Amino acid sequence: MMVKAVRVMLAPNNVQQTKMFQYAGAARFAYNWALAKEKDSYEKGGKFISDSELRKEFTRLRNSAEYAWLQNVSNNVTKQAIKDACIAYKNFFKSLQKHPRFKSKKKSTPKFYQDNIKIQFSDTHVKFEGFSSSRKANKQKLNWVRLAEHGRIPTDAKYMNPRISFDGLNWWISVCVEFPDCKKNLNNDGIGIDLGIKDLAICSDGNTYKNINKSQVVKKLEKCRRRLQRRVSRKYEKNKKGVSYCKTKNVIKSEKLLLKVNHRLTNIRKNYLNQTTSEIVNRKPRFICIEDLNVSGMMKNRHLSKAVQNQGFFEFRKQLEYKCNNNGIQLIVADRFYPSSKLCSCCGNIKKDLKLSDRIYKCECGNVIDRDFHATKPNQKWLTDITEFSIKAGKIYLSPIIDCLDGMPVSWTIGTSPNAELANTMLRNAIATLKPNEKPIVHSDRGCHYRWPEWIQIMEEANLTRFMSKKGCSPDNSACEGFFGHLKTEMFYGHDWDEYSIEEFIQEINGYMGWYCKDRIKSTLGGLSPLDYRRSIGIAV
Repeated sequence: MMVKAVRVMLAPNNVQQTKMFQYAGAARFAYNWALAKEKDSYEKGGKFISDSELRKEFTRLRNSAEYAWLQNVSNNVTKQAIKDACIAYKNFFKSLQKHPRFKSKKKSTPKFYQDNIKIQFSDTHVKFEGFSSSRKANKQKLNWVRLAEHGRIPTDAKYMNPRISFDGLNWWISVCVEFPDCKKNLNNDGIGIDLGIKDLAICSDGNTYKNINKSQVVKKLEKCRRRLQRRVSRKYEKNKKGVSYCKTKNVIKSEKLLLKVNHRLTNIRKNYLNQTTSEIVNRKPRFICIEDLNVSGMMKNRHLSKAVQNQGFFEFRKQLEYKCNNNGIQLIVADRFYPSSKLCSCCGNIKKDLKLSDRIYKCECGNVIDRDFHATKPNQKWLTDITEFSIKAGKIYLSPIIDCLDGMPVSWTIGTSPNAELANTMLRNAIATLKPNEKPIVHSDRGCHYRWPEWIQIMEEANLTRFMSKKGCSPDNSACEGFFGHLKTEMFYGHDWDEYSIEEFIQEINGYMGWYCKDRIKSTLGGLSPLDYRRSIGIAV
């Protein structure tokens, strides 16, 4: 069994909302009271007071006439607040956290705890303890608070640590629920993720996730926020009394509008991160590799700090960690000091003076490394590799050249042996399609096909540039492996090939490659096939 936290927005009526603020106020009072008792005991040289002793003393306080208002609040709310204060005080002396502070009425987040045994959930409502002590059916309705999202929380589960909080606009409930372990069949592939400012994430399988902050929706909301910020500032200056500021109803109204816009922006960014990480995990790779970014150090750059903050790199990694853990995927965090961007994949030389503006790394050994596998025009960057298909009739090998612009297979050869002729013929056919001024970079792994004299001779005669993976590091060519992954998932896996001969299977592969070029739509191309995309930008007929 695994434990998941579920957070759902509440939709209380006015009476229920008043009760929630009352509960949150009582929880804050109990927390501050317990913390004051612990500090007073420590300053007088006394021992740590256990939470059980404090709760007994607080019960006597509840029964006094001065604090009779505490009787209107559930006992479990104040007891848990005292327990939280004691845990925070203990953790400080264990060097696990900073010294606990008293909760302010104005600045602290209103929140409280509900008893995990007495709390009840239906598909549409949640029942709180103590909102109404009357046993009449019409009065008991006060205890049931409506959920904004129906069916998110199971009704027959064991609940742990239910917490209710207020974010300035809405009330939320978060609760931990036990779910059965889900074992998924994973692929043998791995995914490397490069996070950045221009694009949120570029994956090694060729998928790119754009920067959501460059979308029109976010830009409009950012503009609206700046306008509201100026409005609030002007109203504060207008209502200034001496050295203090007067918060009028108009100021409160404008601040609430500003808070709504801020929440909207936060929700859009978090939702995009959630969709991105879920899409990556749903491809079921064996492992995912991500860089250990120094986000705090990146925030010190005054030119990039806002862009780094809006990207949410920490939130991306946090979501990826728990989703990988739930799906049994290994998450590898690369050392932040490993100079991968400055390291030549052929000779291992490190170019220390490599700048961010240098998009192409030219090594002394002759190797040319582009920082990404994305091209701005056709026949600028090519990828190549060989993949194997094993059927009952025998083994078949496919050797394609893929254009980085749109994933279009420029040329391909199919044979029963992964020999030099298979790769060389493919390269000659691809070169035959080039215009006189087109000299693409050809990226491959360090297979023998791409290091034989004949291959090198063909490349030199055509004046093409070789770009190879690091020795013993096949994932460097994962951009081409991503194409093979789509091919085998859509065409090979899940089909019965026992009755097919080698010639019939080769025809099937040729048919798929032709269909991939002409008819297979891609979301990265705006729902167009590679050929239709080239027609739309005027580079194909």
